[in-house]
Amino acid sequence: MDVTRLTMNVDSVFDIIVVGAGPAGLSCGIHAAEKGLKVLVLERAEAIGDKNSSGCALSPKCWRDFLFMSRLIDEVPHRATTLATMHFIDDQRRETSSISYSASKRFAAYQAAKDFLTMNVYRKDLDTWLEKLAREKGAIIKTSATVTAIKPAAEKVDGTIPCKDVEVNESVHYFAPLIIGSDGVFSQVCKSEGLQEKWRNNDLALMVTIDYQAAPSRIDEFYGDATLHYFYGANFPIGYVFFNHDGFHVGLGHYISWFTSHKISPSRVLEEFLSTPSVQRIIKIVEGKPREFQAHCVPFVSSPRQTHGDGFLVLGDAAGLICPLEAEGVYYAMVAGKSAAEVAVEARAARDYSYTRLSKYGRLIKDGPIGREFISGEMWKEFIDTVPFNVGASGWVNQLLPDALFAALNVSEPHSETVDKRAHERGMVLARIIYPKVKKIASKPLVSVLDEFLMHYLDKLNISVLMKPLLESTRGMREKIIQQVLDDWLSAKKTSENIEPALQPLSERLPQQIHVDLRAITHVKKSSRPIITHVEHRCTNCGSCTMICPEGLWHNENGHVSLERDHESWCTECGGCFQACPASAILMQLPLHGEGVKYMQG
Repeated sequence: MDVTRLTMNVDSVFDIIVVGAGPAGLSCGIHAAEKGLKVLVLERAEAIGDKNSSGCALSPKCWRDFLFMSRLIDEVPHRATTLATMHFIDDQRRETSSISYSASKRFAAYQAAKDFLTMNVYRKDLDTWLEKLAREKGAIIKTSATVTAIKPAAEKVDGTIPCKDVEVNESVHYFAPLIIGSDGVFSQVCKSEGLQEKWRNNDLALMVTIDYQAAPSRIDEFYGDATLHYFYGANFPIGYVFFNHDGFHVGLGHYISWFTSHKISPSRVLEEFLSTPSVQRIIKIVEGKPREFQAHCVPFVSSPRQTHGDGFLVLGDAAGLICPLEAEGVYYAMVAGKSAAEVAVEARAARDYSYTRLSKYGRLIKDGPIGREFISGEMWKEFIDTVPFNVGASGWVNQLLPDALFAALNVSEPHSETVDKRAHERGMVLARIIYPKVKKIASKPLVSVLDEFLMHYLDKLNISVLMKPLLESTRGMREKIIQQVLDDWLSAKKTSENIEPALQPLSERLPQQIHVDLRAITHVKKSSRPIITHVEHRCTNCGSCTMICPEGLWHNENGHVSLERDHESWCTECGGCFQACPASAILMQLPLHGEGVKYMQG
């Protein structure tokens, strides 16, 4: 065991050290300091929020579960969304249909959920505001503080409690018996504690976004509160346009493995999205001007990674604690931060920071709102991979809604024929199109409905205790039976076959050139040391790095891969090349002293 030999003093010793000042770390800092802990939050950016980017559409759950959120409306620039729209785009860039929805006054369980779908803010504004709250509670926050190592300390707190030495910028040392890792997908805490350094390439998505400036009055005039737009396209994965107070994000993302397997750059897909007339109309209507390019990785997993160990807890993206369906992260990060603070207070009282004591954090995660999202994590991931993240599914999805609406509402024939003569036939055609595509997913909720029906009558017969284990053990069998029954029933129906359009390969449908100068809107304080290192003797010249880098910092000339010499001037620290390299020929180290990418509208 490598034990440091540094003398601890009162100014360098804390009850907890939080690494990373995003919503998870700052929430932990707020709650832990409020409960009397001596808290140090370390943030590698020069200013809070400089390294963070996301769509940042905050859900009403934030207002339900955190009292301090009631202050946000008065203190942070924001834009409420009361109407969200999903747009369907075919391979010719035409919008075939759209669906809009709003908050439900009838079904929403609390007032905030009745009032809005999301509250849109910039991460820079949100994180700076959370920093203020944490300082108000007494947390100490240090910026330009990159954690470069975490090791066991030679001394113990009060001579009895094991302590960790946190090295900052390769020179300064702080000490605490408990370290909180809220430092993103490429977590230094996870690395130092021996957790898996890399994710699976199909569990990590690379998101690329351009933020546009727009006058608030113009957004108000043309879009009002209809400020959340999603796009499902034949030529790009799910894209989004999120309006904020004085601008909007336009972006998309997909798994690292998707980009590398298709040999398509994220920038080319973003260019295709920006070229879509429906998106162009939004940009032109509000007179949007591009002002910042952002790129970052987020985990898309069916279950979280390890969340705790001796003397450490892991929160937020570092632990994969985001919703596996639509990747909502801020709320779950703040919940994890609050749970971590609760466990930290109890650990200090017990003078015990062992894995066993800290396992309560794992239970709080599992039994709380985050864990409940992951109950169906496998099903959600299967759905995401089958439809939203499956560009190949567009042949039937993008035509499905207009077909269904035309079948029910068209004016090309008498309505009596639509209802009396055509409804059943058209319904069966649509069922035969949809069901084979989603039967594995559809059978799970169908079994749940069937089980609820069976349990109702088993309870009446007073044999549910005896039969429940049998039902649980035979669930997979019932799913297969339902699939077989539906297969037989649909195949027996004499309806016309749907002809799905044959599409050109995606790489041929995408633009060959990028018209937006991404580097002109990338804000970087050049790092004094390399962020990315190319270990050439390990390199197989596979070209994955050249595909995945949104800034085009990697080049492949005559089968030889090389890294642009001045890459520190443009690198967004997204980690895509590091993650994508199958030969571990790319090393990544975060810049020191607040250098590197600086997001102003993250």
